[in-house]
Amino acid sequence: MNKIMKKKSLTIAHSNLQCGVNATKGWWHYALLSWRYFFPHSLRAAHRTKRFINDELLDVISFSEIEGISFRSGGIDHMQYLAKRTGLKYVRFFATHRVRGIINQGNAIMSKYPIKRLQEHRLPGAGQSRFLGSCELDVNGTAVAYFVTHLGLSKKDRVLQIKKISKIIAQTKNEHIILAGDFNTIDHDELVPITKQLQDIPFAENYPSWNPTRTLDYIFVSKALTVEDQAVLTSARFSDHLPLRAKIKID
Repeated sequence: MNKIMKKKSLTIAHSNLQCGVNATKGWWHYALLSWRYFFPHSLRAAHRTKRFINDELLDVISFSEIEGISFRSGGIDHMQYLAKRTGLKYVRFFATHRVRGIINQGNAIMSKYPIKRLQEHRLPGAGQSRFLGSCELDVNGTAVAYFVTHLGLSKKDRVLQIKKISKIIAQTKNEHIILAGDFNTIDHDELVPITKQLQDIPFAENYPSWNPTRTLDYIFVSKALTVEDQAVLTSARFSDHLPLRAKIKID
């Protein structure tokens, strides 16, 4: 019975890691720590993320604004740092923003289950390049399609990006689908193309982390997945966004 329950349940999370800048105290903190966007800094945010993953017993976590090997990361791959210190040994990094070895920013998925069928879809828009990363998780023989993204700051760009994501979701044959990311919007009307296809897990506000007044990050799941519990982790402050955590049942 325990084996069956383990197979049928997943504890997942999403976090915008802010590339480890760790602005968590107020708007003034951005200015004080602005140098961290370009220069090497401590792994304090990564260490707190590791503690969050272990404390919440996560099976899968996705990230926006996580840093690969770069100058500003001090030559440390944040995903590998976390993989070595948690049970999430399967890692996929989707690079989205690289600047001459100084910056190597992207989205990522970390899982205790094997990751297969990797794809990266470039999204439309005029600003910084945006992408939808996708993979398939093998959850003890059950295939789960997992998508992660980080949308643009412009509404015009987001409308195009959401339309493209909706089209990709519609073409996904897997009935078990999870879509997570920083959608950079509080306007649920923008999300209608996605909410017509997937369930929007209702989370409380998660931005800014020191006084949340807006919801910018979302997790959507298909109807073949049942949400058993969800929370914004107010005590897990390692970024300017608070992380989302959900427990889901695979029907």
